Amino acid sequence: MNTQEESGFRYWVNRLKEASSDEQRLEAAQELFRAAIRTRAAVRTRGAAVTASTVLSAEEVEEILAKLAGSGDEVRRAAVQALAEWADANAVPAFVGLLNNDPDEGVRRLAAAALAGIHTPQAAGALCSAAEHDRSEAVRYDALSALASLLMSSETQQRASESERGAIRTRGVFLGSHGVPTFPELSGLRGSLQGVRDALHRITNAENEKPYIRGMAEGLVNAL
Repeated sequence: MNTQEESGFRYWVNRLKEASSDEQRLEAAQELFRAAIRTRAAVRTRGAAVTASTVLSAEEVEEILAKLAGSGDEVRRAAVQALAEWADANAVPAFVGLLNNDPDEGVRRLAAAALAGIHTPQAAGALCSAAEHDRSEAVRYDALSALASLLMSSETQQRASESERGAIRTRGVFLGSHGVPTFPELSGLRGSLQGVRDALHRITNAENEKPYIRGMAEGLVNAL
């Protein structure tokens, strides 16, 4: 990422923090997301480096989300989508909090998608809980889909080469605190697999659950 791209990234982050209206916040969030798309393209086409200056720390993500707590659903959805592209992997608790507590179904679904790329027991546990208990059928389904993505991509990403680790995440690989993707050790996930299996078994056996969600959970159990 060149200096101009870095300054553009920081400009929209600051706009998102300082905006005084939902219209301005929505514009900033959408532009921040577009900046992520441009950066991924730059990485693919010219091998541009992703620097630590373009990674949002957990504290910064939490600060922005707190400031947007009173904004409309559309603004918060756009912000979550954008922040997930730039957030440090240590921002897991912020996305877990949204998945567990946000009143808007769309925000919770986007939070689940964000957690799909964070290969940690906390992310897996939050997705299991949402898949089992969220009041929205759509969120339960998306949480299961995210869990499947997390589990099935963990081993592949663990084997990624060092050059691949220099690329910005493409919907599933979070940037680390030093500007490179984070690939947590699979041992941490393996240690939590029994809890994942137990949750999936409960979903499979839940008589009131939708058949297609129960079937998806059963398929995941069989794949583990």
